[in-house]
Amino acid sequence: MEPVVIGRSDLGAGLLDPAGAIPPRGRVLLGGGQPVVFIVPLTAGDVRGVVEQIEAAASEPHDMFEWRVDYLDVLAGLSGEELNDQVREEISRSAAEILDASDVPVLATVRTAAQGGNAEVSTPVYGQIVELLAECGMDAVDVEMAPAAPALTEKAHAAGAKVVMSFHDFEVTPESEIMRELLETMAALGADIAKLAVLANSERDALNVELVQRWAAEYVPAPSIVLAMGEFGRQTRATQPEDGGVASFVAVSGRESAPGQWGAQELAEKLGRS
Repeated sequence: MEPVVIGRSDLGAGLLDPAGAIPPRGRVLLGGGQPVVFIVPLTAGDVRGVVEQIEAAASEPHDMFEWRVDYLDVLAGLSGEELNDQVREEISRSAAEILDASDVPVLATVRTAAQGGNAEVSTPVYGQIVELLAECGMDAVDVEMAPAAPALTEKAHAAGAKVVMSFHDFEVTPESEIMRELLETMAALGADIAKLAVLANSERDALNVELVQRWAAEYVPAPSIVLAMGEFGRQTRATQPEDGGVASFVAVSGRESAPGQWGAQELAEKLGRS
């Protein structure tokens, strides 16, 4: 399997230097035996707070940022079937500032309440936000596995963004066969990266997730981020590439966005990262 490149140089006039060089954020390779990518979630409620979190991460290991757009205060109480102009402009402005502040590629995620996030928005509005983020120049966007996923994936790709397709189960670790089918389906739907996060309620659950990690590295055509949440699942977030490890969402300054995350420096030491 070839690694997937996250990061792009086709961001449009005004975001590139006159020579059309790759933006200073650079690029990251996921999968294909590459080192585990450290992804730091950004969870502030406004752009100023997000930029402060980016600055705080500068001294700790990080390869990508995940901007959790669902934490934005401007999305609270958003209703209706259309994204209004005020919110659209606020997201666009925030995206430009975050991309300018980041020294690494940025994955933008609008995690809905149904998938454990904060965004209580209609399906059409969710799709409009994801499409807007791709058009704003985000290096990658998260697309939740749902009936609208193929259309959203196509739109994101047309805008030049990679797609991390995701599925979460905050209650159990499904049977191994189900997890394998989910990963295969996400790849078939056009995901550049497949992400599966489940809750481990026992050491056996964690072991099953690790076995699926190894299987996915060999049989799923898209690099697959497979992890378990909760304390039992911590070991699944510290897997080396030879055992299926692709990326790990890590905390800096003690800020966890999901149960069981490692601190960036702590995980770097465990994985032998210099």
